[in-house]
Amino acid sequence: MKFAFFFAALIGLSIGSQSHVSTLTKITKAYKKAGYVQFQAEKIVTSELMGKENRYKGTFFYSKGKLRWETTEPEKTLMVYDGTILWNVQYPSPDFPGDPQAGKSKIDKKNKQQVLLAEFIGLQNLDKNFEISEKEENGEIIFNMKAKEKNTSITEAIIRVSKKDEKILEISYPDEVGNMTKLKFLETQINKKKKPELFQYVPEKNAKVTEL
Repeated sequence: MKFAFFFAALIGLSIGSQSHVSTLTKITKAYKKAGYVQFQAEKIVTSELMGKENRYKGTFFYSKGKLRWETTEPEKTLMVYDGTILWNVQYPSPDFPGDPQAGKSKIDKKNKQQVLLAEFIGLQNLDKNFEISEKEENGEIIFNMKAKEKNTSITEAIIRVSKKDEKILEISYPDEVGNMTKLKFLETQINKKKKPELFQYVPEKNAKVTEL
């Protein structure tokens, strides 16, 4: 799985319309201060090489650099990142019967793309690292970002924000092999209280654990 998450890193940008920047700043501050944020989401991965599109539906959770992604369609899977360790869990299905398969790994350069969402949050001074343009379209503010340096895991991304509701609606970005990942946030819930157990994973007794 590959993910991305832009929010609090955007605070302090000094580009384009000040009203646009203030709207985005307000959103990112709310996400950053929250105990955790919950998103009903759809993830769409388009393969440029194969011309194939895969869609996944489920729930994202975010809290201060930690992530949880539970998919319910087309199958049940789980990704949990506690800031250091990444778990990817595949649950039994008609196509993959048997016991849960849990992969455990530490984040490094090889698998950093899987928690790109969390990395975005930690970035500072994006206007110094990215060429950024913005425009309004159908009640949305669209931010286009391209990295100034090529030796970065984040090369480009697009953020779509609802101007009326003041919510991030969509983030899209290419992965290291050119596939396009699009995250659509269908519902957003900001929770004041922390829920640390969301960002912890203890393998089920019958799970097969593989160290990656």
